[in-house]
Amino acid sequence: MQLISTAFFIDPAAGFAEPIRPVFDGTLLTTSLTSTFPSNLKPLLLTTTRDDALVGTFRAFTDPVPAQYFKDYLTVTMGADRAAVVANTTFYPFSDSDTDVRDVFSVIGTDLIWKCPVFTFARAWAARGGTAYVSEFTLGATYPGNEAFPGCTSGGVCHQDDIFILFGTAPNPSAAQSSLTNEVQARWSAFMRGGAPNVSGKPTWNPVPSSGSFNSLNLGGTSAIAEGACTPSFWGNTVRFDYQVFNQ
Repeated sequence: MQLISTAFFIDPAAGFAEPIRPVFDGTLLTTSLTSTFPSNLKPLLLTTTRDDALVGTFRAFTDPVPAQYFKDYLTVTMGADRAAVVANTTFYPFSDSDTDVRDVFSVIGTDLIWKCPVFTFARAWAARGGTAYVSEFTLGATYPGNEAFPGCTSGGVCHQDDIFILFGTAPNPSAAQSSLTNEVQARWSAFMRGGAPNVSGKPTWNPVPSSGSFNSLNLGGTSAIAEGACTPSFWGNTVRFDYQVFNQ
C-alpha cells in the first residue's frame, strides 16, 4: 500500500483519501452551502461518474485487500464509529471469504466523496428554492493516466472519464460515445441558453424536487440512477460526511 496523504497528520479534517476541498472560513467563503446559502440561487448542473473513486482506491491499494482487513482500512479512512456502520450496512455487501475488497472501497469512496455529497447538496439547494439537475456518467472515454487501471478500461467510468465526452475529443470514439457527446453538448447548450438541460428526442431531465426522493439522470444508459446509499437517512445522517464531523 502506498502512503496516501500526509495532510491528515497536520489536520485530521484532511482525511487520508480526501481531495482538495474548500473550507468555510467566514471571510473568503461567506456561505457554507450547508447552513447558509447565497441570496441568489442560480440553476445548477451537478454530475459525477459511476466510478469516481476507482483510480484513487487502486492507486492507494496496489495489492489485493482481503476481506479480513476491510474494517481496519475503513477505520483508518473514516474513523471507528463511521467505519462500523458502513461495514455492516447492506449498501456495501461483501463476503468474509472475498480475497479482494478494493471494488467495495471504490463504491464507498465514490459515495462518500462525490455522489452522495452531490445528492445532499442538490436536495438542500432545491429545498431553499433553487433549481438543480443531477446526473451520473455511466459511459465515458478513458482519460490519460486512467488506462493504467484495468477497472477503468473494462467497463468502469472513472474520475475524468467524462471530459473527452463533454468536449467531444475522445480518440476514435465508438458510436455510443459519439451519441453521448452529441446529447451532452446539446443538453449543456440548452441549459446555458434557457436554464433547463432538455432537448428533443431525449429523456426529460427533471430538476431535483424540494423534498422527497429523486433519481439521477443516467448519461450513457437508459435506467435512472436511484439514490441507493445516498438516501437522506444514510449519508449525511446515520453516517456523517467529513465536513459534518470536523465542522468544516
